[in-house]
Amino acid sequence: DMNSVIVKAYQHLVEKGCRRIALVCSNSMRGREFLSNYKGFSSYPPDMFDQLKTLGQGINEELIYGGCKTAKLGYQAMYELWHCDNRPDGIIISDDNTAMGVGQAVLDLQIQTPGQLKLVTQATAGVSRDFPIDFTRVQFDLARIGRGAFGLLYRLMLHERDADRLILKAAICQGRTT
Repeated sequence: DMNSVIVKAYQHLVEKGCRRIALVCSNSMRGREFLSNYKGFSSYPPDMFDQLKTLGQGINEELIYGGCKTAKLGYQAMYELWHCDNRPDGIIISDDNTAMGVGQAVLDLQIQTPGQLKLVTQATAGVSRDFPIDFTRVQFDLARIGRGAFGLLYRLMLHERDADRLILKAAICQGRTT
């Protein structure tokens, strides 16, 4: 559920004092609208940006970079964000490849994290092991999800009434970037 990941990341950045929060994501967008994939599915609800406004100032449309599916595009987005008039003080990054590009741009531009810029990503593949920036991450506990899924299947086999419920919540894994 990317919506809960973005909301949790946004809340975290607001709590850390950020007022100009950017979003760099791999999903294609048209303005403030996430486009559906070829199956007509989108990871984000249409009212996500309205949800964020209830938690703070929201995300300025100028600070939204969609379609950043590669490290190169993440790098370019970070470069442009850092040189715009409305420079962000916090960035949410929604993809492993994108995070690698944003991180490389942060290093190349010599941006101090968290001093000048706070970063939160949902990326996990390789980010903490292979990259010199210790990202703050919003992620799900996969071991807990596995146990919950097993318990759900077991309750279904026993025909228990609450066998249709499994709640997954994202959590902040504190790194050095916020």
